[in-house]
Order: sequence, then C-alpha cells, then structure tokens
Amino acid sequence: MLYFDKDFAGNTRSGENHKLQKRHVTRQREHFATHNAQFLGANAEYRGNAAAIIPQDVYREFESQTKMLMRSPNLTLMNDLMPLAKALPVGKVEHIYRKVSDSGIVVTDLEGTTPVELDKADYSYDSTIKVVHKTGFGRAWMEMEGQRSEGFDGLVDDQANSVRLMQETIAGHIYNGVDVTFKGTTATGIKNNASTISVDLDAGGLNIDFTSPTATASDIRAAWISLIDSLRITNNVGQDLTFYISRAIMSNFQRYFSTSDIGFGTILQSLLNLNGVAAIKEDASLVGNEVVGLALDAAFIRPLVGMAVTTVPLVRQNPFDNYNFITWANVGLEIKTDFTGKSGVLYAREIA
Repeated sequence: MLYFDKDFAGNTRSGENHKLQKRHVTRQREHFATHNAQFLGANAEYRGNAAAIIPQDVYREFESQTKMLMRSPNLTLMNDLMPLAKALPVGKVEHIYRKVSDSGIVVTDLEGTTPVELDKADYSYDSTIKVVHKTGFGRAWMEMEGQRSEGFDGLVDDQANSVRLMQETIAGHIYNGVDVTFKGTTATGIKNNASTISVDLDAGGLNIDFTSPTATASDIRAAWISLIDSLRITNNVGQDLTFYISRAIMSNFQRYFSTSDIGFGTILQSLLNLNGVAAIKEDASLVGNEVVGLALDAAFIRPLVGMAVTTVPLVRQNPFDNYNFITWANVGLEIKTDFTGKSGVLYAREIA
C-alpha cells in the first residue's frame, strides 16, 4: 500500500514487508525523539532554547491525513492500483519476475504404449526498479514552540502539502515513468513501458477523436470495441476491463447516443453496456484524446512499494536548529506479460 494500513499487514510476505516499513519509520522517529531529548536535560523538561517536543498525536495525524489524501478522487488510476500493490524491502532496488512458457505434448493412439514425447517449460525474465521520491518542509525552532498551543496546526498543514505533491509525483510516475535507470532497467510508467500495448487513434490507426463533438456515436462505439478486442481477443485477457479517460473525453461522452431516440441513453452508457467493460473512469492525469485500459489484476499490473508515503523528522544537531521533515516514498510500477509477450494494459492516443 502507498499508505500504512494495519489491515493490509497480514501474514503474507508482502504484509510482513509492509510491517517492516512501518517499523523502519517508527525507529527513525524514536531516534529523533531520543536525540532531541538530549537538548532538554535528564528530566526532559522544556527549555527555552530547545523548541518543542513533537507529540505522538502529531505523527498519528500525519499518517491518517496521508491515508485520507491518498484516497482523494482526482487520482483515479493510482487509487485503483493500490489494492494490487506488492510490498518489498526498502533496500531492494530491482524486482525480477519469471515468465513461463507452455509445455507438454499429448500423444493420441490406440495402444497407450510408452515412450511418449517429453517436453519442459522454458523461462524468460523481466524486471522493474523502485525509486525514491522525496520532498521536505521545515519550521524554525521558535515557531515550533509557538505552535504547541495550537496543536501544531501549521506543521500538519505543511505535511498535507508535501503529501499532495508526493501523490501527484507518484501518479506521474505511474503514467509517465521517471528518468532513472538501474542495470539497464528504467523506471517506466504505463505510457512508455515496452509491455504496454500501444494503440494509435490518429489517421494511421483507429482514426477517432473521442473528444470531438463531430465524431458520431457509432464511430466512437466501433473504435471502443477495437480497444476492447485488442486486449480480450488479441492478448487473450479474460477479465473485464477498466478504462481511464481524460476530462475532455468524459465530457464528450455525455452526449446522447442518438438525438432522435433520447431513451437510448448517452454515449457513455452505451459503452458501459459493451461486453468486457467493467468501468470507464475519469482521471485528471490524462488530457485530450488519451485512453488507458487495463485489467485490474496483479497478474498484469501492480505497484511495487518499498516504503509507503510517510513523513520523518531529520535529526537536529543544535538547540537552535530548525525542525525539518522529509516526506518520501519508494515505489515502482510493474507491468507483466506472459512468455509470448501478451499484456493486459493498453495506452491509446494520437501518434503523430
């Protein structure tokens, strides 16, 4: 998960890694508290030049606020992918998965004699890397003392802003990837991953602009069926598909399918009735004539999380030092194909 959730931390390997991430953060905060207490004296009483102690309630609010913000509705795809996430140790940069071929030869005869033809599975491997995203904020030590009476409201607001920036960065990573490479593997996103099916909506491809008010409902429906077929037929995806579209496309899909028969419903309703469509959702990270379609299944796509979005303090070296914090996460996006290269994720746009 991209936020700490005790219900996720079950008795699986992924759940154990999630708990280890939380423990890592707790130790960082405890180390900060211990070091800061050295400024306060043996009895931990507040001294005028030592600034304020950060109570546990503030950290609890940080975590609950992170959970609330990470569930905000304007980052639709990222929120839908969170339940599919695989938690990994924070120190594991590269995650490798194995692709297995079919195997076995059936011999049909009358006698049932041996020997039969023997076969075995072949294997290939692919990998995904996790990267660290981080941002920071801070307050002067005198401000911190002044905030004691206000429940550290300013600090909580700072953290909220850092989480918003972090979630936008992670959403950008999921879609566009980041320019970081490790052992020849780049931290790609849906739009630039070699395992994503690329669909051209321009004249050389499906020749459809889903944002255009002049595109007929019938042409839109036919093009949408082609998107479905590229996954369910060409790539043999058995699950129903979830599509993510831009605001401009969603607005255009509010048109009636036929103005001569209003009872037929909108274009959106018509597309939702197609076999194999689980949902069509708006995502603000997509613009113009862009569509992402996928099967929401960890067999095809999942975030890899080495550290959920969290906020930790930096150790102060002197009593007059500022209180500084880092909000960070360690994530990657894994898009998997089978041994033959079949995928469950597509990206459609106009390819110039």
